[in-house]
Amino acid sequence: MAISEVELRRDTHTTPTKKNLNDLIRDLGLTKSNAELLTSSLKQWNLLDESVQVADPRKRHQPFCSFFTRQDGLFVCHNVTSLFEAIGIACNQNEWRLFTDSSSRSLKAVLLHNGNKYPSLLLAPSVHLKENYNSINILLDALRYDEYGWEVIGDLKIVAFPMGFQGGLTKCPCYLCLWDSRDTKPHYHRQYWPQRTEFSVGRNNVKWEPLVDPRKVLMPPLHIKLGLLKQFVRSVDKESAAFKYLHDFFPKLSEAKVKAGVFVGPHIKKILECNEFPNKLISKVKAAWDSFVAVVRGFLGNHKIVKLRGAG
Repeated sequence: MAISEVELRRDTHTTPTKKNLNDLIRDLGLTKSNAELLTSSLKQWNLLDESVQVADPRKRHQPFCSFFTRQDGLFVCHNVTSLFEAIGIACNQNEWRLFTDSSSRSLKAVLLHNGNKYPSLLLAPSVHLKENYNSINILLDALRYDEYGWEVIGDLKIVAFPMGFQGGLTKCPCYLCLWDSRDTKPHYHRQYWPQRTEFSVGRNNVKWEPLVDPRKVLMPPLHIKLGLLKQFVRSVDKESAAFKYLHDFFPKLSEAKVKAGVFVGPHIKKILECNEFPNKLISKVKAAWDSFVAVVRGFLGNHKIVKLRGAG
C-alpha cells in the first residue's frame, strides 16, 4: 500500500509542540480568535502534538466586568456587595480583611478571608498610583471603605499612610506605641514603651488625619516573623558555628544577605523544621531561639495556643 506524502512527513518529522505553536502564532501576529481557529484546525488534522490543547478563557471575566471601573489611575471594584453576590459568597465584612501592599511603582488592595476558606479577591490593582497618603485615600474612597469597615492588614510601611503618619524613616513609626526608632540603645533592653493614645496632626510624626480606625489595623504575622528572624541572625556571632551552618544551609543566599538576615517565608519554615541548627547555638542564644520558635508556632501560626487563667 502506497504511503501518502503527508503520512511520510509525519513519520519523518515530529509534530509541533505547544512552544512551536506559540512561536508560530507570535510570528504571524494572529489575534486570539484566529490563533484558536488555527489551533483547532491543526488538531483536527492531527498535525499537532497530543499535549497541545485549545482553550477559550477570554470570556470568563465578562460577568464581573460591570463591577469594575477605571478612575484616578485605579482599576477598582465600585460595588463589592454585588461582586460577592455574583460569585455566590455572603458579603460579611467581619469575615474578611483588607490587605494592602505596594511598591515604588504599583499599589493593590486584596480581600483575604479570615479562615482561608475562600480565595483572595483582588479589588483594586494599579500600576500608576504610588505608595503615599493620597493614593491610599483614593483607594479607600473608591472602595467605599466607610460602608464596609474591614479590618486592614499590612506592614508598618503601608499601614503608616492610612494612619496619617509621615513617610520615611521617622522617629515614631508605630501606630500602637511611641517606640523611638532612633534611640537604639534600649531596643534590646527596654520592654515597655508609652502607648500611643492620640493621633494629633503635627505630633509624633502624624502629618494627616487618619483614614482608618486604629482598632481596625492588624499586623501581618509573616512580616513579624521576618523581622524577628532578621534581628536574631544579625545578633549571632559571625564567626560561630551557627552562622556558618546558616550560610551552608542556604547555599543560594550570598554571605552578605545571610549577615543582614534577608530571608523569605519558605526560609523560615525550612529552618524551623531543622533539628540540627539549635544544637549549634550557645546556651543564651539557644534560649532566644527557643522563644522565637514558641512565638511562631504558638502565636503567629495558624493554630494559637491559649493559656487559660489559673493554668500552670
